[in-house]
Parts: sequence; C-alpha cells; structure tokens
Amino acid sequence: MARAPRLERQIFEQWANHASSAARLFPVAIPLSTFEKIHPWEEALGLSVRAVTLDKLEQAKEEVIGALRVYRKVPFGKENNFDLLTQDAIREQVEKITDYIYIAMLVITSV
Repeated sequence: MARAPRLERQIFEQWANHASSAARLFPVAIPLSTFEKIHPWEEALGLSVRAVTLDKLEQAKEEVIGALRVYRKVPFGKENNFDLLTQDAIREQVEKITDYIYIAMLVITSV
C-alpha cells in the first residue's frame, strides 16, 4: 500500500485533530432543512451567494429574496424580515465608519 503524499497527510491530520475547523478546510453544501435538523439551536444563519456574472447580479438578488421570503413565510405585501447585504452595501458602511473616525480625529487633533 502506497503512502499518501505529505500534503494530503497534513491536511487529513489537521482535519482529524481539529474537527471544528473541518468546515473551513472542506466546505460542504447541504439543504437548509438538513442544517436545521443537525443544528436546531442555531438562531441565526448567514448565507453566501455569488452571481455567475455581474450582469446577473440583480436576478440573483431577486431569486435569493424570493427564496428567503418563502422560507421565512413573509406574506405578500409585507416588508422582508431579513437583510440582504451586498459588497456595495458593506463598502458603504465601512466608508461611513471611516468618515466618522476621520472627523473624530480632526476634532481631537484640533484641541
């Protein structure tokens, strides 16, 4: 029987020794209902979704919003009870925070 290459052995050893970090080494896609059965105590869930191309970004957003509205049983005409963050939204939040830090820095240095 041939020995596993060194890199493969290291990866397996890392996975075997640190079961909690296994998800970082080997991401797995499972149905949401299965996740809820396995982890019933989880109250918050973060999903990462990537559009195939930039042209299909709006379509991807609409599909995700539609699927989440059905899953969370949001009635027609009501506001979403979840948030959808894009890279642009996160960038805008960071810019706002850095603007406040800049203003605070100016106030502190002017004293």
